[in-house]
Amino acid sequence: MGRPHLTSITFSNKETFVCIGLHEGDPTWKKSHSLWPWGSCEKLVPSETPFDPREWIERTRNLYNWSEEYGRFDSSSWELVANEEMWQARMKTAFFIFDLAETARVSTDVKAQLYTYSYKLYREIVSTHKVHPVNWHKNYAIACERMLHLQPEREDPELLLSEAIKHFLLYTEKAADEPQQGSILQAVKHLKKELQGLRQMKKGGETFQQSTK
Repeated sequence: MGRPHLTSITFSNKETFVCIGLHEGDPTWKKSHSLWPWGSCEKLVPSETPFDPREWIERTRNLYNWSEEYGRFDSSSWELVANEEMWQARMKTAFFIFDLAETARVSTDVKAQLYTYSYKLYREIVSTHKVHPVNWHKNYAIACERMLHLQPEREDPELLLSEAIKHFLLYTEKAADEPQQGSILQAVKHLKKELQGLRQMKKGGETFQQSTK
């Protein structure tokens, strides 16, 4: 007689939330369930459940009531770890949706929608919280960069380029131990060229319009 699966015993017909993680020694839940972000935790959801990003964003938007300022605790205190975890939880939905856009086998249109939802969430949390975890800069910059590749355009490319450059540079300034500093700075150099070319093209178009009046 085979050993019963963890999911068949524990999760049937119940809403289940995971706040520290599932036991790595029993991966059977992965065959039938997925983990969706739920504040600082995750919700265990049957794999066949369709994911609606707009609905999930609305359901999880008001789960965060953490009021401690970021960076206020001493680096040697346990409070620092707890505070960091709670702050990182603010971007879990944005990260989850971005990861879906990167990895899920979906149509081009659905992929574009996922990238757009993720980008807007990142933009919202980065602009709302002036002091925040350093990795938010990198994640937001990457989200901006992905948006540049969408056709048709969904956001102003000049804004996306400017934001990507700004936040990649902020990240490299604050994350001195980042092993990919060189690659990021090389990407920034490329983005600056793209931005310069875009502005020159816009300027040329404006000059042409004025000359035809």
